[in-house]
Amino acid sequence: MSFGYQVLGFGSGSSGPGEDPIAFDYLMVAGGGGSPSNNQSGGGGGGGMRNSFPGGTKITLDAMENTITVGAGGVGPDGRGPVSEAGADGCNPTGITSTGGGGGGKSAAVTGYGGQPGGNGGGGGIQAGGGGSGNTPPVAPPQGSGNGGNAAGYPCNPAWGSGGGGGFAGPGGNGGPNASGNGGSGGSNSITGGSVTYSGGGGGAAQNGQNGSGGSGGGGPGPSTDGQANTGGGAGGNYNSSGNTGGSGVVVMRCPTSSAPIITVTNATTTTSGCCTIYKFTSTGTLTF
Repeated sequence: MSFGYQVLGFGSGSSGPGEDPIAFDYLMVAGGGGSPSNNQSGGGGGGGMRNSFPGGTKITLDAMENTITVGAGGVGPDGRGPVSEAGADGCNPTGITSTGGGGGGKSAAVTGYGGQPGGNGGGGGIQAGGGGSGNTPPVAPPQGSGNGGNAAGYPCNPAWGSGGGGGFAGPGGNGGPNASGNGGSGGSNSITGGSVTYSGGGGGAAQNGQNGSGGSGGGGPGPSTDGQANTGGGAGGNYNSSGNTGGSGVVVMRCPTSSAPIITVTNATTTTSGCCTIYKFTSTGTLTF
């Protein structure tokens, strides 16, 4: 299997002019898992989500150029591979890592094509396998609570329903007779000043029955739907179509507005909420002070 290991987080560059370090609240959502092509594949898992807001431990960045790269969603293959790609991982200099969502499992009349593990697990493909596990590798607090759903009849009965991908707030649904599992629900966070939901699982795909719905937080419904960009949502499963792509991730940084005059950013949207300034990165950029 193949993985897209782009960085979602922070890297250090040249030293700054000697300003004191700044403590930031943060939100890091890794890329959602993709879904493979062909018959009744499982939904991709939502990307791992880690944050300090509200009430968690902030990260402290030194005065220098900090490169912020947003991780991509996993891409479904053309049908030759057994599973889709996982979403891209993320990390920063403080050692925090957020893991991409697991890819959905491909349809096959043999075992071994189940959903992949990840921040949240991918759903199992029909006649194929079980869902992947969430919060893998394990961290505390969990970066996701959603295991992928099992395919209907797993491990031996040829039924029609694939599993939904897991979401941050819950597991993907299991497939059933003539129905596929729904994607697991994502989790909400208000670091940007208003509540936004991220990291939803993708719904599974069915051949002759009901397709699974996408989980709140950007999960794509089955069949054949990408995860929503910059939410870390998993892709919906497929039926007789090309693979689909998980939603890209996002990085949000928040600090007191009193620190903002010495901070410059590229490729970020800057807003304020109360006494705080918020930098939202949906593509690669820099934060320098």
